[in-house]
Amino acid sequence: MKLFTPSTWSRTTPPPDPETKLHVAPPNADHAAGAVLWGRGPTERFMYTSSEAHDSDGAGKDQGFHRAHDISRGRVLFPFSADESGDAGAVSPDGSTYVLITCGENNRHPIRLYDVARKSGHAIAETTLEPSASQVATFEATTATFSSEGRLLAVARSDNAVHMYDIRALTKGPLAAFRHEELDAVGSTGYGAVHACWVEGRDRRRVGIVSGGNDGCVRVWDPLIASSDKSQGKVLARTEFDVAYFAMGDMWMGEKPLVLGHCGGGLYVYDHLDADGLPIC
Repeated sequence: MKLFTPSTWSRTTPPPDPETKLHVAPPNADHAAGAVLWGRGPTERFMYTSSEAHDSDGAGKDQGFHRAHDISRGRVLFPFSADESGDAGAVSPDGSTYVLITCGENNRHPIRLYDVARKSGHAIAETTLEPSASQVATFEATTATFSSEGRLLAVARSDNAVHMYDIRALTKGPLAAFRHEELDAVGSTGYGAVHACWVEGRDRRRVGIVSGGNDGCVRVWDPLIASSDKSQGKVLARTEFDVAYFAMGDMWMGEKPLVLGHCGGGLYVYDHLDADGLPIC
């Protein structure tokens, strides 16, 4: 629930009991709660959960439980067909589609597309992430995110790359692949591209993907031009450590354009103006 804004729950549906417990896995599975995502629009009362084994090297390490919960009723609505350990997930802007990325045996990473508006736990499309040769043992998807119109999907990966998919042709593989520079940042811990988000112009005609990698940079990519174009990967911010996380603000709402935290423990806030109030070119 949003604690500091007026309640959005209808008068006919009471808010959830704060003591309601939703099990993301059977009690005897010894799994941790991994990804937890809310639905949107017609599925705003849904919550999607994925589980991971506590012991990443033990028995059942590749197993996961993936469920859709009905929050208004406090129960499991339906399970998803995937049974591997959870990596990442994303909900489309209109709430009708859920993407789940998992990690199973032999380092296999399926991307599955679900029609949650129809309350279906069976995948309607599927493809597989292919790890780079240098990331065979540790490869994973770190973030998945839809563009504002819900057609494109960006997936940030631990091999320092971001892949873009058209969900209408998911089985054909990525439309483009964008890669941060080699992993040469000071104190590099090898988490790769840890986060990605979409940005767009005020008229929404131009879109871009912003990602942070362990080259210490936050970069912007243009999905409308070739991934090999020299203008790709323009640096928005650079630090001396790996990027741990970043957030983009809405400049049209007066928010700071970028907040960045790095693995050295630093937090940077970027502005369009310098200390004298002059525009930064």
